[in-house]
Amino acid sequence: MTDYVLKTEPIHLNVSPTGFRKAAREFFKCYLDFCQPGNFSLVPFFLCCRSIELALKAEHLECANRKHVKDVYGHDLEKSYLGLPANKQTLNPVELNLLTRTTALYKTKAFEYFFVEHAATGYTVFPKIEELANLTRKILVTTEVQNTAEE
Repeated sequence: MTDYVLKTEPIHLNVSPTGFRKAAREFFKCYLDFCQPGNFSLVPFFLCCRSIELALKAEHLECANRKHVKDVYGHDLEKSYLGLPANKQTLNPVELNLLTRTTALYKTKAFEYFFVEHAATGYTVFPKIEELANLTRKILVTTEVQNTAEE
C-alpha cells in the first residue's frame, strides 16, 4: 500500500474585505430596523457612521492589511473616503460636505456618548439623519457595485 502525499504551498486568502462589507450592510440594516423611541437618539447616527467606516475600510483592505488601514485611517471617514482611488470617489460636493461635517462629530465620539453641549443646542450641529442615511446607502451601493463588477 502506497501513501500519497500532496504538498502544497500555503495560500493567502484575504477575507477581511468581505467581512467588513458584510458588517457594513448589517450595521445599516440595524439602522433601517431601528425603532425611534419617540425622542432624539444617538443610535441611528452611530449605526450609519459605522456602516460607512466599514464599507470604506473594506475598499482599502483589498490591497492593504488591517494594521495599515487602521493606522492610516482610524475612524476618519473623510480621510478614508479621500484615500480611495479617484474612480471610486463618487460623492458630489454636497455629499462630501456632509461626510466632512459628520466625520468631525464621529471622530469625537459624538454619536456614542451624551455631550451636554450638543443637547443644550438641540443637536443642531448634527446632520439630518435622513441625509446621512442616504449618504450611507450611496457608499454601500457604490462599493458593492464596483466590487461586483471587478470580480
